[in-house]
Amino acid sequence: MDDLGRLYMKLADKNVEGLLSDTPDGVIYMRPDINVHVNPETGKISMVNPNLRLEYTAYAIDLYSERPIVITAHQGDVGDSDFIGFTDHVSVLNTLTRKTKVYYERLSNSDPYFDKRLMGIIKGLNPREALVLDNIRNFSFEKGFKKDEKLCSYMNKYFRDCGVTACINEAGPALHRDHWSMSCQPDIAPTYVGVLTAKEVKLVQNIKDGEGRKIIVVGGAKPKISDVEGMASYMDIGLVGLTAQYFLRINGYDLGEDNNRFVDARIKGTFDEKEIEKIRQLANKYKIMTPSSFKVMVNDDVKEVTAGDLRHTKGIIVDIGDGAVDDFAKRIKGGGYDWNIFAGAAGIFEKKQNNGAELVYRTLGPGTVVLGGDTIESLQQAGLLEPIEGLGGTLCTMGGSALHRWAGKPWYSLDRIGEKQVR
Repeated sequence: MDDLGRLYMKLADKNVEGLLSDTPDGVIYMRPDINVHVNPETGKISMVNPNLRLEYTAYAIDLYSERPIVITAHQGDVGDSDFIGFTDHVSVLNTLTRKTKVYYERLSNSDPYFDKRLMGIIKGLNPREALVLDNIRNFSFEKGFKKDEKLCSYMNKYFRDCGVTACINEAGPALHRDHWSMSCQPDIAPTYVGVLTAKEVKLVQNIKDGEGRKIIVVGGAKPKISDVEGMASYMDIGLVGLTAQYFLRINGYDLGEDNNRFVDARIKGTFDEKEIEKIRQLANKYKIMTPSSFKVMVNDDVKEVTAGDLRHTKGIIVDIGDGAVDDFAKRIKGGGYDWNIFAGAAGIFEKKQNNGAELVYRTLGPGTVVLGGDTIESLQQAGLLEPIEGLGGTLCTMGGSALHRWAGKPWYSLDRIGEKQVR
């Protein structure tokens, strides 16, 4: 285990319950991750089957609610359809918490976003009350850490003046982000890794450093290929979803006229030439498994097309094919793996294209690990969360942050705690 791994395990082992006895009374500033899947057609989150990240956050709010809690978080990114406020999130949280009332407060549209009015609200919070502040994804102070020291110093002092005496980082899925809302915490008050994040930190670090054979199937729409190189030296790699399409297209595969146009545009807006060259090198250096077939939607009709026949096919890829599920399942079940890990959906599960869930179902076992909010939600829709845990598998809300660490990269916000509090 490297020095970073030892630091992260030490921080995860620190008992957050000591917060109440080790710090003076006051407000707790908690940074969870409530960035969940938004239905692109409705612009709403699921109110019926809450995302596991919201369930975890509700549990954490109750766990720490002997003191009032103020919360900052992200949802989506600017310009994307899932960049929304937290009205629905707070409604769901209030159905999940057992002893805490959760409120929502929007921020001003102009600077100062944090003013005396808001400070009065925070100072007026009571135990068993939590206040979720506005989606801070696009506010200047969030992106200003290490870039605008004056702005960050102002924000840190503001939270201290609000009565914050302790901070909790429960943002496991965002540990790899160097944002003010997490990295600032040790500058405000003594900071603890939350119990749920600590559990996932230990899981990810133990998989990274432990013995045994590992395979990871990486999918989803977000560009995760940059982490594959660091993982491929000690994990077998399979690609599905848009991640597979990026990889195939960059390496010269013809995906058909419609898919070529769509994927090429995404590649142009996502990867620079240096990254593209690294992806080409991956194909030469490692045996990376990609789907042998795909589901393609043509005039509202979905049909199975082999990878080799895509070049003759009109329509957009919406999922991996049944044949690809067979191939991946055979590889995983016959490969003697101690860990089979799934990170990212294989298809557009919002439109019932969810062959990735079938793949997980056919390979379930004690070594199954499912990563990330969208992946978990796709399996929740398929009714697989209880079977996964019942057979000894693990649900982990970390997605990109787990891949980031397995690629040998740091968790920035934990590094900040280490810099300030670990000697």
